[in-house]
Amino acid sequence: MKYKNIDPIVLIPAYMPDEKLINVVKELIKNDEKILIVNDGSGSDFDNIFEEAKKLGCVVLEHDVNKGKGRALKTGFKYCIENNYSAVTADADGQHLPKDIMNIERVLDENPDKMILGVRDFDETTPMRSMLGNTITRKVFKVINDGDEIVDTQTGLRGFSLDMIKDIIDIEGERYEFEMNMLLELKERNIEVIQEPIAVVYIDDNESSHYDTLRDSLRVYKRIIKYIISSTSSALVDYLSFCLFTFFGLPLLVATYTARLISSLFNYTLNRKYVFKNDGHIGKTMFKYYILVVIVAFLSYFFTNVVHNYIGINVYIAKAVVDMCLYVVTYNGQKYFVFK
Repeated sequence: MKYKNIDPIVLIPAYMPDEKLINVVKELIKNDEKILIVNDGSGSDFDNIFEEAKKLGCVVLEHDVNKGKGRALKTGFKYCIENNYSAVTADADGQHLPKDIMNIERVLDENPDKMILGVRDFDETTPMRSMLGNTITRKVFKVINDGDEIVDTQTGLRGFSLDMIKDIIDIEGERYEFEMNMLLELKERNIEVIQEPIAVVYIDDNESSHYDTLRDSLRVYKRIIKYIISSTSSALVDYLSFCLFTFFGLPLLVATYTARLISSLFNYTLNRKYVFKNDGHIGKTMFKYYILVVIVAFLSYFFTNVVHNYIGINVYIAKAVVDMCLYVVTYNGQKYFVFK
């Protein structure tokens, strides 16, 4: 087993917290829990909260300015690595009950080789913005991860062994996107997940959350958005080239492969530099990229031919429909094979 049991600490990134944080801390302290709080640049108005936490026995680390939840978690993870702790992360707004935090710790102790997620069961009591945000993210995550589903992609209650912390601390992201990027990296890093049900607690319709729906959602979806832009522009180049070649009489197979060669060079450059930010050997990644191109191009040709000749749909419409269906195959092929 790669991962092993080790002393746990409850890691709480905190930005402008109130007494709800102290209430959770007191309950955890009663149960002999070690607690690490990262003050993410909350400002002097909140010094009393952090001083009270220190008096209760918490370790408090501080950022001079607000750097984001991702950076606060990484600061806490660095402390865990330096002091040999596993970690259960929890939010500072009182929405994670002490009993659930300790239960995640228990499950982690029994499964140190897995990431433990405390997942909420969303129902009619869930505030609309929380329900909508999690539903969209969950569906997008499922599509781009070969059907794997995380019930609560936005949960901040998670358990990590020390060795797993060492594995994930380098994942990209300084703010809320860091938690999403963890999930997007699971397969690549061969990390399994246990989804443990937790209570659903929303205080004042989740108004205390510092999550900015538009701004932070864009950060969470950043890689996906960049891939969509890259793929859409490449698909446009591919489609226009295909239309041009078939208009001038090239056979369907020749037109498909020639158009794909042109668009693939364009797509490879964009994805390597801007989407997956891979600095590996160009020759190796390009070789694997073109293995994928040949496979996907054949699938595109085969299914376009089937849809056009056997179903009777216009060849241009058939091509567009088939390539949209192959979109997920291409994304995952590049993520897990080409630019791994």
